[in-house]
Amino acid sequence: MSRLLPRNAPTSAPAPDLIAPLPVRLFFYLALIGGVFQIISILARTPGRNILQEGGLIENLQIVILVLVAGGLLLAGRSSPRGRPRLYQLLAALAVCAIGRELDDSYPYRAIPNTVRILAAVVFVGGVAIRARACLREEIRSLLRRPAAVLFVVGIALVACWAQVLGERPLWRQFGCSTMGKRMVEENLEFAGYSLIALGVIEEWLHSRRVDR
Repeated sequence: MSRLLPRNAPTSAPAPDLIAPLPVRLFFYLALIGGVFQIISILARTPGRNILQEGGLIENLQIVILVLVAGGLLLAGRSSPRGRPRLYQLLAALAVCAIGRELDDSYPYRAIPNTVRILAAVVFVGGVAIRARACLREEIRSLLRRPAAVLFVVGIALVACWAQVLGERPLWRQFGCSTMGKRMVEENLEFAGYSLIALGVIEEWLHSRRVDR
């Protein structure tokens, strides 16, 4: 009597992507941010609306986004058993430091010497990183396989690199451009970067919940 060969166990198919493939979602996100840019540009040219000044509307929006980012990262780390709580805590700490940077025009911020502010940020972020050192490498490696990593990388690059380089006053003076143009580019790039990071937090939260079911 012939023996029946054991059937291979069916492998689970990969979960479908969120709503649409990442390139489509990224295009939609950038188009949405571009629409916000148009609104900001119109408001900036309206007499009596100084939305690009220090402490103006666009900086307040950036602070709100960063608060949501920090809170969302902490909630995501606590709600998902497969999440990366240590990495989320580190990213939330960086978001808190970015909030302090956006409050640079406030009196408490200006009253503290610049060296003390930098030292406090390094100690704060470094302390979180040291606590997470045992699992941080694996958590970063796991996150880089997630769609949200693209939004995080692009958002951080816009804020930490392009906004700072293109926000230098000497660069704009060489081209004979006004301060308003410099503020428009710098603040819009920062707003775009923070928005992409916030969208990355939402993507990561949705992706984690879908996988953890």
